[in-house]
This record gives sequence, structure tokens and C-alpha cells, in this order.
Amino acid sequence: HRVGVAGRAVLSEGHSIRTLRDMQALNLRIAREFPGASVVISSFLVREQGRHPHSTLILSPPQCGKTTLLRDLVRALSTGSIAGLPPQKVSVIDERSEISGSVDGVPQFQLGPRTDVLDACPKAEGMLMAIRSLSPEVVVTDEIGRQEDVQAVLEATHAGVSVMASAHAGSLEQWQSRPNMMDLFRSVAFSRYIILSRRRGPGTVEQVLNGLGKAVARGAGDSR
Repeated sequence: HRVGVAGRAVLSEGHSIRTLRDMQALNLRIAREFPGASVVISSFLVREQGRHPHSTLILSPPQCGKTTLLRDLVRALSTGSIAGLPPQKVSVIDERSEISGSVDGVPQFQLGPRTDVLDACPKAEGMLMAIRSLSPEVVVTDEIGRQEDVQAVLEATHAGVSVMASAHAGSLEQWQSRPNMMDLFRSVAFSRYIILSRRRGPGTVEQVLNGLGKAVARGAGDSR
């Protein structure tokens, strides 16, 4: 779960935000599980050859179900619920505790029996830690966007590990226009892009694209 606070920012002498005062509103976001949410896209993640899934980036504006879909993908990969794929060893790098909902290090959501969680761990550092010490077949993280995230994704894919991640963008073109993202696209680190919207409610799958940005499927359905 997440609480967003609105109010007046208090700045430090270096002009960074120190705290908030004069609280005006609280924005509550309640995380929920939707078992089976990933079924609508799972067939697009299976490679023609090989035992690991396509590295996949889920794109959407806020509140379109990115994290919910990612969470169910973790469960499906770990339990072996995706036809054409054996069960996968999954490492979740959960910087904000939003995928696992961990309390005292224990995930509160069902993530499967082969899933390791690095809770409250910075994404880039966590991905590299997982590769070195947890022997994952798939690394999962939420909301990539910084240069160090890009480098960690490249490190993982070059090590033969599939990466599942999300980012804020309404389209592939919007994502490419963000700093550092065009370089990541050109590297073809991700071979699948899932575009979500709220057109028919959160989790509406608008497009499935390959690593070159070409459509694999359009209007694939509702992932809820």
C-alpha cells in the first residue's frame, strides 16, 4: 500500500526537499492481488526456443495496473503456470515494497515458491546483487528510469537473465523520449513491450510490441 502526501514543501539550504508541512490531502493507494491477471499476455512472453521468457517492459500512465500485472507475472513464472515455460527462479527487487507488500521481510502477496525478494533495496544495486548471489533466471523490478537502472538491466540481460520491469509512459514513443531510454531501446535489451491503459478499466492491454517496436498484438484484452 502507499500513501501520498500533499502539502507545502520545506526546502533545505541546498534547495532539496527536507519535509512537508501544512498537510492538505492524503492519497491512499491500496495494493490488491488479481490472480490470473497475466494470462492475457503470457503466451506472448514465451520464446520459440529456449526455456526462459522474453525480457519484458510494461508501460502505462499511473493507475493502469502495471504493478498488479507484474506481481501476477512473478507468481505465474515461479509456479510454472505459463504454458510453454518451465517454472522459473525469480528475484524481485522491490525498492518500495509494492510488488511483494513485504512486512518484516515477509511478502504479503503470493509470489510463488521459487521467488526471492530483496525488499526496500535500490533497483540497480539489487539487480546486480541478485545476479551475483541468488542465481535467478528472471529478475523483476518496478518503475525503472534512471541511468543506473539502464546499466543494471543491460548487465542482467548480458548475463543471460530475463528482466521483467515497468515504467511510466503512455506509449513506446513517450518512453523513448525519456532520458537514457532510447539507448536502452536500441540495445534491444527488452524483446517485448506491453502497453496498458484504463480504456476499459485498469489493466487494459492496448499493444504487445517486439524488441524493435513492431506490433505482435493489438487490443489483446483486459489483464484483470
